[in-house]
Amino acid sequence: MRRINTLNDLKAERKRLHSRKTFLEEEIKKDFNEIKQSFEPIRLLAQGAEKTLISENNHLISSSAGQLAKFIARTTLRRSGFISKLIVPYLIKNATSNFVERNKTKILSFAEILFSKLAEKKSAKH
Repeated sequence: MRRINTLNDLKAERKRLHSRKTFLEEEIKKDFNEIKQSFEPIRLLAQGAEKTLISENNHLISSSAGQLAKFIARTTLRRSGFISKLIVPYLIKNATSNFVERNKTKILSFAEILFSKLAEKKSAKH
């Protein structure tokens, strides 16, 4: 700390300390932003894990597709270990349900086109 003898010394010291405080606050903000950016990949991984572990909605199409995927995974992993039989079908079910939920409009339009083509073929035969 500097020795202050006059009022001008006090004002100069206050000004210096204020500018030093401002500089240090900016440095802290920069460091904090760098830390946030370094944790970005971890945050993205956590969001990805959350999307595979937690199903978004419980609609009929997505839940039935998820249950079908879970059944197929269980029958495929019949001879694997206990942990694999327990975890992998659950992950596959949720991933499938979320995928179907996100793309249900595309899936429904594809099904509509498919059924209309089948109806046209059936009416052409009769």
